[in-house]
Amino acid sequence: MERQNNWLEEALKTSEERSQEGDIVTGKIVGITKDGLVVAVGLKSEGLIPINDFDKDEQDFKIGDSLEVLLVRKESKSGQALLSYQQAREIRRWDKLEQAYKQNAILDGVIKRKVKGGVNVAVFDNEVFMPASQVGLSYIKDLATMIDQAVRVRIIKFDRMKMNVVVSQRVILEEEMRHKKEILWAELQEGQVRKGWIKNITEFGAFIDLGGSEGLLHINDISWGKVKKVSDILKGGEEIEVKVLQVDRINEKIALGLKQLSQDPWLSVKQKYPVAAVVSGKVVSLADFGAFVELEEGLEGLIHVSEMSWVEYVKHPSKIMKVGDVVQAKVLASEEEKRKLSLGLKQIQPNPWANAAVKYKTGSRVTGVVSHLSPFGAFVKLEDGIEGLIHVSDLSWQEKISHPKKILKENDKIEALVLRVDAKEEKLSLGFKQLQENPAAGYKVGEIIEAEITEIVEQGLVVKVGPQLRGFIHISQITGEFVEKPTAPFKVGQIVTAKIVKIDAEEAKLSLSIKEYEKGVKKETVAKYTKTSEQKVTFGDVLGDQLAKFRQKE
Repeated sequence: MERQNNWLEEALKTSEERSQEGDIVTGKIVGITKDGLVVAVGLKSEGLIPINDFDKDEQDFKIGDSLEVLLVRKESKSGQALLSYQQAREIRRWDKLEQAYKQNAILDGVIKRKVKGGVNVAVFDNEVFMPASQVGLSYIKDLATMIDQAVRVRIIKFDRMKMNVVVSQRVILEEEMRHKKEILWAELQEGQVRKGWIKNITEFGAFIDLGGSEGLLHINDISWGKVKKVSDILKGGEEIEVKVLQVDRINEKIALGLKQLSQDPWLSVKQKYPVAAVVSGKVVSLADFGAFVELEEGLEGLIHVSEMSWVEYVKHPSKIMKVGDVVQAKVLASEEEKRKLSLGLKQIQPNPWANAAVKYKTGSRVTGVVSHLSPFGAFVKLEDGIEGLIHVSDLSWQEKISHPKKILKENDKIEALVLRVDAKEEKLSLGFKQLQENPAAGYKVGEIIEAEITEIVEQGLVVKVGPQLRGFIHISQITGEFVEKPTAPFKVGQIVTAKIVKIDAEEAKLSLSIKEYEKGVKKETVAKYTKTSEQKVTFGDVLGDQLAKFRQKE
């Protein structure tokens, strides 16, 4: 028995010599009291760890459990070893932090709270500081949104004496970005289809994060159709699949395309939308000249205002349709190279011009209503969809009309004569003056007539022949002698005798000549002189008599 006691004493002595104050030792719980835990650490006496040295969630102990404690003092005044569980744990935490710092290790942590200049991160049950500049790759405006988020950090500053530890998530993210960038640029080729995330949206496009580098998706490459606003189609943070259009390795720029993932609809427009096909589409915009109809994304056709109705004149497409309407139309023409597609709305309905040539034969009389007037003529509605034009030159035989409003007004019901019909061009020419006989019809070239001077102009004499016929005597046709302008003895109202040298039946206008008339008088005089030479009448006497008669008329 004495030998066994000697061995125990030697073992305790060896243990005491091996354990030093300030060491962290492993002890065993040998007793539990209301004041704390009785822990044996291999010394002559056990130590008591007060219950308040443990957190509330760490008070579930039982006899026989092992735990690490700090040997503060081998023997206190009370004769017991002085131990600390809390200090041992704190030292172990700092040991882990120091080891992680030396090894440049990546640590898992949780952001616990926002503090001045940054946030506190829980790592190894310690709260360490992470500056705002080190939280993410870019500036985070509201750090409060980061609370309770798990993060991976690296210790960038460690001072055990001052108990100062600074961590950074940014250095890890930057390393990962560099690694991703190296992989991306090694794999990147034009024509590839890659996935990315919409990082930022601008007026001219969107920047796509491809994982390590960003590419630009320009607004013109988003859709084959027109994109007014990028944000109407793309949303920040969304995953997107894009095609690599161009890679600039020197400047590290990447051009991306979204519409290039599908075929340009204009490449098959003639096959999908042949001429005469009836198509359906949505009205996407209106202009003064027509309406644009979207048949599919990126492919629009134009319905010109002239192709909207057979039966009425459409001044603006808003009279017929509005944006958002779904309409049916007929394909009139397509120009793949110019990316133009012409559509017709009225062609869905029967064309009233189809039998116009039969119904309105040239020379027939028709009745219609004056629909509107223009400086060049009057439009007359004969039926729904068919209008004829009376040109100003066809309003009057006698008077030169400068505007049809001098004779007609809108909504007048009138008769007219069909002059020409062109059903293909949808044109019908009408005549108003042609309802009356052409006043030039009874005259012939070479005929001698009398006319009244109505106007004297620099070019000659304007004359009236009867109530509805006009004539003109050019200055060169007044006399055989050269004159600069017609002067006395001519005056307005004077009756002159002249010869018809030209007839414009279309305009009911005669071209006259006094000079040609006088030539004729001279020839007659010579002939008469020849016949009367036996009576000894002189040529001067005869000519004088004829000219005297002519002058009397003047």
